[in-house]
Amino acid sequence: MGLDSIPLQKSVYQRRQSILKELALHNYRDVSVLAQKLGVSEHTIRRDLKVMEDGELVQRTWGGAIFLGTQDPYVSNLAAKERIAKVAA
Repeated sequence: MGLDSIPLQKSVYQRRQSILKELALHNYRDVSVLAQKLGVSEHTIRRDLKVMEDGELVQRTWGGAIFLGTQDPYVSNLAAKERIAKVAA
């Protein structure tokens, strides 16, 4: 079994960016949906949401989270940044 067959884990930063992107697109997501989509445990998602709530990016709810919006330059204009990244790649 080579290294190519081992799935790579997303970094914490990448995972949290993915969570914010999902919440920005849908405004609300269940913890279970995020966990399944990102391939991590619900506990990991809850931990990430706690950090993001402390940073006032999301509001945790019973079983999920609501996107509060952000002025974070890493998250704002995400769609445009993704298009630029695809062209640059």
